[in-house]
Amino acid sequence: MMPSFFPEHDLFKRIDDAVARFEFAYLRDLVVPGEGLRERQILHRCEDFEVIRILWGSNSAPPLHGHGGSDCWIKVLSGELTEKTFLPHSTKLLSRVTLGPGQTSTISDIEAFHSIHASDFAVSLHVYRTPL
Repeated sequence: MMPSFFPEHDLFKRIDDAVARFEFAYLRDLVVPGEGLRERQILHRCEDFEVIRILWGSNSAPPLHGHGGSDCWIKVLSGELTEKTFLPHSTKLLSRVTLGPGQTSTISDIEAFHSIHASDFAVSLHVYRTPL
């Protein structure tokens, strides 16, 4: 289910359709990134949103970040990701959660920034409302 910051019905339907197309075909063209690396693949992009598949190598973690005002929805397809959320423009920790296959998370720059860590190989889908 899409988060509350995706309220428009038509936009929600278009995002849901795009995610459904890629969710079950995530192993196609799979190349495992090396340790500490990740690979971002744009699967769909339009003026309203984009869907990105991220392949996470073991021990990969981008730095603490926001999304430039874009709202983000994440779904783990394989492996586990640990997400830490922080007050925007701060290092004050708000939460820490480990997400497994099928689990989702949402983030909006208004509420929090985040960092994500993969201990082992993982695959996730990310939907950004307003492409990055």
